[in-house]
Amino acid sequence: MMNIFRLLKIISVFIMIGFSVSCTGIQGNIKAPTPNAKAVNQNTVHRNGCGISSLMNAYRFASPKWHAATAKILGSSDRAQFNFLAKNYGSVGSKYTPGTRRWESRSGISSIDLKDLANDFQNKQGLWLPSLKLTTHYIQENEPYTALLKRTHRKLRSALSSGFPPVLSIKHLAGSKIEGHIVILYEIPASIPPNATSFPIKYVDPLGGRIKSGTIRIPGNAISFVDFSSGQLKLRKSRTLSMDLPQSDIAKRYRSTGDNIVLSASIAP
Repeated sequence: MMNIFRLLKIISVFIMIGFSVSCTGIQGNIKAPTPNAKAVNQNTVHRNGCGISSLMNAYRFASPKWHAATAKILGSSDRAQFNFLAKNYGSVGSKYTPGTRRWESRSGISSIDLKDLANDFQNKQGLWLPSLKLTTHYIQENEPYTALLKRTHRKLRSALSSGFPPVLSIKHLAGSKIEGHIVILYEIPASIPPNATSFPIKYVDPLGGRIKSGTIRIPGNAISFVDFSSGQLKLRKSRTLSMDLPQSDIAKRYRSTGDNIVLSASIAP
């Protein structure tokens, strides 16, 4: 009889250990695999260089296998490496906006053109790396915002866990003016509560090359903005998640505290 009690006690200990390990794995944050990498400071390379600068940062802050890409970006300085990518892979014509190149000095680069630039670079340099894909984080038909928040969290967490900090496309919506900015995700919670309405993040902002804090959340009110992307004037409502980025230059410039800074898309394997 004593042996049975001892066996039950041992089993209960293993069960408790199992629960303890499981909880430890769920709690906490997931951080960029190379957290102490040197970030590219956009201010030293080009005023409209957030996209290519953030791609360089993604390779630098990623897991070791992605560092092979960093080694293939030629140049002895951040500016020289930026110019290498812009000249050799950004000067190609855009598939999406005829008559323009992927990267334009006066306007920068869109997230979808940045995805093409990255894959073109990886392929032509003979890098055995996964192709990068663009995911738009817009709400689906009849989908509640809580589901969009969870879906977005899973996607970003999965990308960062795989070893590549996802590149985030941010939009500032204000009437007829849409301003874009591109950063990379640095840290995200490993899990969020079932009833969560937001989750905190840290990101590497190429403006200054600094790690900053913010929040991705369900919007209070969908912001209306004027959309010229189709060539016709249309008034649309933002159908994505809002971002509170109090340390960002965009928020400071426009004194934005509402729902007009949104998460548009992400680039990840």
